[in-house]
Amino acid sequence: MISRARRRAGGLWLAALATVALIATGTAVAAPARFDFTITIDPVARTLLGEGSITLPPGKAATLSLASGFVAETMQLEGRTLPLGTAADRQTWRVGASTDARVVSVRWSGTLAALDATMQHRDTLGDLRAASSAGGTFLPAATNWHPMIDAMPASYRVTLLLPPGQRGLVPGRLLAETDDTSGYRAAFEFAQAIDGIDLMAGPYRIDERVITLAGDRSVRLRTYFTQALADLAPGYLDSVAGYLAQYDDRIGAYPYTEFSVVSSPTPTGFGMPTLTYLGADVLRLPFIRTTSLGHEVLHNWWGNGVFPDHASGNWSEGLTTFMADYEYQRREGEAPARAMRLAWLRDFSALPAAGDTPLAAFTSRTHGASQIVGYNKAAMVFSMLRDLIGEAAFDQGLRTFWSAQRFRVASWDDLRQAFEQASNRDLAPFFAQWIKRPGAPTLHIAEARREPTGKGWRVQVRIVQPLPSFAVSVALRIRNGSGNIPQLQSDYGTPEQHLWQEILALPPRLDNVFHHLNCEIGEPQGSTQVTLRQGSQRPLRRFGGEGHMLGRISSPHHGCSLITGLGRPVELLQVAVNFALHDPGLQHDVVESLGFRPVPRLADVSVGFACPR
Repeated sequence: MISRARRRAGGLWLAALATVALIATGTAVAAPARFDFTITIDPVARTLLGEGSITLPPGKAATLSLASGFVAETMQLEGRTLPLGTAADRQTWRVGASTDARVVSVRWSGTLAALDATMQHRDTLGDLRAASSAGGTFLPAATNWHPMIDAMPASYRVTLLLPPGQRGLVPGRLLAETDDTSGYRAAFEFAQAIDGIDLMAGPYRIDERVITLAGDRSVRLRTYFTQALADLAPGYLDSVAGYLAQYDDRIGAYPYTEFSVVSSPTPTGFGMPTLTYLGADVLRLPFIRTTSLGHEVLHNWWGNGVFPDHASGNWSEGLTTFMADYEYQRREGEAPARAMRLAWLRDFSALPAAGDTPLAAFTSRTHGASQIVGYNKAAMVFSMLRDLIGEAAFDQGLRTFWSAQRFRVASWDDLRQAFEQASNRDLAPFFAQWIKRPGAPTLHIAEARREPTGKGWRVQVRIVQPLPSFAVSVALRIRNGSGNIPQLQSDYGTPEQHLWQEILALPPRLDNVFHHLNCEIGEPQGSTQVTLRQGSQRPLRRFGGEGHMLGRISSPHHGCSLITGLGRPVELLQVAVNFALHDPGLQHDVVESLGFRPVPRLADVSVGFACPR
């Protein structure tokens, strides 16, 4: 069943899941080859029949391949059958170089695996299969279910034939569609080069809406939901319309003519050009429309609009997580955004050493460790970059990057150049440090002391980190529980910074810099601590023993926080320090003037990292 409506896009926002990104090679993604296929599927019998042609451009030799579970009935070049070869779990055919275009006639068939609706989400990531049943069909391109061309992306036109009661789609523009008692027939075209074709089908009801974006551009929105999910369709169409309008305005023109939300009988969460494929149980969750859906829509710009250069690292997951998942929390307020940053830091601090790889080595999520690096750390890097160059320059860099790289393969270096152009500053050290190096700084408060001044107190704090050091700008806050002061932040990359400011109070913060947390969650042992009393200085000491003041303090967050100003009311200090890259000194004194009215009895002032029990 197909129902249609028309309206103009409104506004909404953001969120998170997994993505099937395009993988292409070279600098620009051209369309040198083309697939023209007709695909017939019987989901009950689990049979597939494909036929059509593959057009190869003039030039170098090419290798065609098909998964070994399928039968290649025809594989002919100009009427001559191509010789069959084998490679691992696939069949291969070699086509020689030519100065003319070459057209290979193909026909293949096979029995699809039974779709297992009891699979867990992790299974769907690690064990992709071309599978079908009456409840749904999913043929991922990565399974090589259709003849493909090694290392040569191709555009395509696909006509899909299904029995009555079944409807389906592939990424791309819908050209034609009929649905009657003889069955379902739909034709799709994808004009950009892509490595393969993903196909989805099921007992879907189709709801449709056409929206108009800036410049009078029409975009067809659809939901492919089972009847049990039909009541969710209007809300999902509303949300998609809002996300498209938001990102279209912030980044640049939406690159496609449609977007569909497709339900899966398995707990999947995949983003593809022009659509997202989400598990039915996931779609029912009340928060998905305002969380994960926006993440998948945004992937049509980052990952499926500009293609990441996997040879130098997949930046698209981190940028999408930052602009969707994190931005949603940021719009809710600083507390939710800070909680997300702290969660990222906790996860990274618990990461085994073997899982701590450079962002340049990340290609896709295969397990939790890869998500901590490729999604969370990368998102934090973009957060630090925005703090460094400013929000206006950051947004201009995004627009510049999109305009220059749309439908091209782009690298971290291409991103760097776009942000350098927007900010008019050299960002090579920042990108080299965070993209090519593994790890993160481990920051310690090595010393804190104070001395009276005419107006109050001068407090000096020394922060250290081991070699090789990171160039970071660290905001250090000290609090006693009353009042607020402006945010203080030193310039990035300078070896030290002296800040003089009359202050009151601020909550602790050391979560805007990607770093190793200094303590285990819920366990205060091992944190560096120094206690100062009026007119005296005590040496560094470890806290965590029973009865020690800091050992009894809990944080409002689940991670480590900088806790100071315990006991009776005292003035708070916020200071900031920068570490130059590979700076051999590693120890910097930062001085802050305390401009508070003297109190008769000054309580202990404690500076250090503390964790909740």
